[in-house]
Amino acid sequence: MDRTSAGWMAVYVAGSSLLYFFVKEGLLYASPLAFTVLRFALSALVMLPLSRRLTLGMDVALLAALAASSSVVWAWGLSLVEPATSASISYFMPFIAMIMGYLALGEGLSRRGATGVAIGAVGVLLYAVASLRTRSSALGVALTLLNTALWAGYTVLYRVIAVRRGGSVDMPSVNLTMFVLGTAIMLPFLALDPAPLRLNVKLAESLAWASTLGGALQFLSWSKVLERMRVSTATLLSYSVPAVAAGIQAAVGEPINVVQAAGLGVMVLGAFVALS
Repeated sequence: MDRTSAGWMAVYVAGSSLLYFFVKEGLLYASPLAFTVLRFALSALVMLPLSRRLTLGMDVALLAALAASSSVVWAWGLSLVEPATSASISYFMPFIAMIMGYLALGEGLSRRGATGVAIGAVGVLLYAVASLRTRSSALGVALTLLNTALWAGYTVLYRVIAVRRGGSVDMPSVNLTMFVLGTAIMLPFLALDPAPLRLNVKLAESLAWASTLGGALQFLSWSKVLERMRVSTATLLSYSVPAVAAGIQAAVGEPINVVQAAGLGVMVLGAFVALS
C-alpha cells in the first residue's frame, strides 16, 4: 500500500471508529431519519470548499440512493445495539462487497483470499449470535446486517465510478453530489417521521463529528481508497475499525463479552489470512 492510500485509510479509520459513539449519543435526541438528513445536509456544506460543482449521472444518483438508505438503516440499527456490536457486525460488508466486485468488475479472489473471507464470515456470525445474548435486540442486529448489503453496494459503486470514469473522476464532486441528492431523496420522508427533534448541545456535538471526520471526510476518504485499491483489499484493510471501536467501548467501561471478543478475533484473522 502506497503512502497516499495509507493516509486516506487512516482518515477513514479515525473518522469511522468514533462515529459509532457520537451517533449513538445523537440518536437520543433525533430519529435515525432526521439525524441522517441533517448529517447529509451538513456534510454537503463541508464538501463545498473542496468542490463547487456537481457530477450528475445515473451512477451517482444510484450512489446517493444507496448511501442514504444505508446510512438510515445503519443509524436505526445502531439505536438498538451497542456501538462495538454495530461496528463489528457491519463488517460483514467485505464479504458481500467482494462478490459484488467480482460480478461488476471481475475483481476475483485468490484461494488464500477466499479462505480468509470464509474465516471472517464465521467471525461475524459468531459475533452476531453472541450479541443477541446481550442488550442488543434481534431487530438491531438484523438492521445492521441489512446495512452491510447496502453499504457493499455503494462501496462497489464508488469503485465502478472510479474505474469507468478513469482520470476524469472528481471524487470531491462525486461526494458533494451524493450528499445533495441523498438529502433530497430523504427529505420527503420526514413528513412520515413522528419522532420529535430535540435540539441541544449533545446533538450538535454528535452532528459535528458525523458531518466532518465521520461524514464528509469519511465518505471522501473511503472513495479515495477505492479509487486506488481493489474492493477486496480496501474492505479487508478496514477491519481495524471494529477492533478500535471495541477498544474504545471497553475503555469507557462497557467491554464486549468473551464470545464477542472471539468473534472479533476470528474476523481479524480472516482479514490477515486474505491479505497475507
